[in-house]
Amino acid sequence: MGKKVTFKDVARNAGVSLATVSRVFNGNTRVSGEIYERVTKAARDLGVDLQQENPQASVAFVLSNCEMLHAFHSRIFFGAHEYCRAHGADLLFLSFYYSAIAPWNELVLPKVLRRRDVAQAAILAGTNSENLLIALRQAGIPFATLGNNILDDIPDAVYHTVCSDDVQGAHDMTCYLHALGHNDIWFVGNVGVPWFARCYAGYSRAMKEAGKVPRLSGFESTNDRETGYLGY
Repeated sequence: MGKKVTFKDVARNAGVSLATVSRVFNGNTRVSGEIYERVTKAARDLGVDLQQENPQASVAFVLSNCEMLHAFHSRIFFGAHEYCRAHGADLLFLSFYYSAIAPWNELVLPKVLRRRDVAQAAILAGTNSENLLIALRQAGIPFATLGNNILDDIPDAVYHTVCSDDVQGAHDMTCYLHALGHNDIWFVGNVGVPWFARCYAGYSRAMKEAGKVPRLSGFESTNDRETGYLGY
């Protein structure tokens, strides 16, 4: 039988101290993202499976700058919950409010995200901005985010994002209403935010294709219910 791999072996292979390896394996936050990646790579090279070392896998579902009972994001949470349950992982819910204009290095991440022994990755929903994405990447925290609700125009493939086609979706909905015989179709929404601006672009294209003039009832509010009420 081969010799059992120890923390000393991982430390030697990674070129770090034994204490640093111990901190990484225990999820301590006093480890940079670069050191964390180096230690985990050294462990993999030596045949140590971190998931087996920490079998209680947990994912943090972070709902940012959004009410907890939001009709859309609650469905995103339900889908994430069902997937985690099917794969034997726990899903932790976090509500997190932060400023979109704050520098990334001034954001105070929730303690759960800073403890790798509690949550090994994060799912970002709600309304997010790139400062949080940078902060998570700098902290070495794996994450995926709903790309439709990011305030900033970030380059493709920079972060792990999942997006739906807002433009085509709004175009298809408008065409469907036209097919039912409706002609006086308005768009109600805050086009000052990227996701509603994309929806308005799809709606406008469908209206112009039907020979109609796009009609906008827009208000600068981040509250969906208030926007709908004011638009009415």
